[in-house]
Amino acid sequence: MTTDRTERLEQEEVEGTRKKYAATKAVVREFAIRVILKGEELSKEEKQMNRNALQYLFSDQTRELAHGLTKAEIVLDVFRGFFARKT
Repeated sequence: MTTDRTERLEQEEVEGTRKKYAATKAVVREFAIRVILKGEELSKEEKQMNRNALQYLFSDQTRELAHGLTKAEIVLDVFRGFFARKT
């Protein structure tokens, strides 16, 4: 019974990390769209938020729990949606 509970808690942690990964990826993508496509300047707060989001995406814990992706694969994953939206 303890093993089942532990496995369930671990699975919930993984799912939570995947959801946070997807949400963070969307934030980074939106900032990229605003800066690259629309030529907007990010505010100081937005720049800090973007930095924090990138640090989170590239953290070892996130990469391990979310998808096991390399940093290059994360960049491709973020910008896959960017290029799809651009065309």
